[in-house]
Amino acid sequence: MTGAIEPFRVANHLLNDRWFEWEVVSADSQAVVASNGVKVEVDGDLAAANGADLTIVCASWFPERHGSPEVLRWLRKRAADGMRLGGVDTGSFVLAAAGVLDRQEATCNYDVLDAFRYRFPKVIVSDALYVADARHVTCSGSTAPLDLAVTLVGQAQGEQLADRVASHMFHQRFGGSSRSQLGIVQDGMDVEDARLAAATVAVRDNLSHPLSVVELADRAGTSPRNLRRLFSQAFGETPSAYSMRIRLARARQLVLHTELRMLDVALATGFEGPEHFSRSYSASFGTAPLRDRKEHRPRLTPTAFPERIGTS
Repeated sequence: MTGAIEPFRVANHLLNDRWFEWEVVSADSQAVVASNGVKVEVDGDLAAANGADLTIVCASWFPERHGSPEVLRWLRKRAADGMRLGGVDTGSFVLAAAGVLDRQEATCNYDVLDAFRYRFPKVIVSDALYVADARHVTCSGSTAPLDLAVTLVGQAQGEQLADRVASHMFHQRFGGSSRSQLGIVQDGMDVEDARLAAATVAVRDNLSHPLSVVELADRAGTSPRNLRRLFSQAFGETPSAYSMRIRLARARQLVLHTELRMLDVALATGFEGPEHFSRSYSASFGTAPLRDRKEHRPRLTPTAFPERIGTS
């Protein structure tokens, strides 16, 4: 949340004027606890934001906890009134649950993009770092809210000020509206070898139909033996082990953030069936997928996003 606010404070400082103003609100005007345990005091309830130009929904784990009928109705009313809405990290889930992102481009945290795409098929899901359309804005987590906020400063007061804000904050602008989160993840892996980079992209692009080592080597333009050497040097594991790890990580996203049947999760991540999937999942995460879903997330009953679950 701080990353989404601080650029506006810096902009005011550079303008020597309080051009931007902000308030922090909650559904019931009570303080909220962030995912890192920090207690955040608020300025009021939802009514305090009725006249805002932009309202940003901040969420982290289990966004369905925040999508109460009251919140969803308020978001729909504000969108109908022409208010620009935003979603930070999984705040996009709450906006989508209210229906205000239907047939619009939106993004969220890379870790749950597949779950977002499954849960809200009417949304045009992008893996960009942020999407800043005229009607609504959404972004990933971590430093993405800062990058988005700097862009919003530029939209309101010009790119020259936005660049000054970024410089003042020692922030390198990613160009997030055109920057793929996957590309940033790949960059963060320090994969300098083009053959290895091509192979890792091929793994992620073919999760439902895993490629053999021979096929990966062909995509990477090298031999299977050399590909094994590259993976061993970079990741300390074989291409097959790397593929399994990535597939299981994606499977866990679907287990924890969707209501897909375990058979569908298995098929979506390249397993032959639920038994093979369950064994592999348990070996990796120390618990069976159904138990993991039950213990590590609230179940999506009709009280969670009640007005959107099961709708077409």
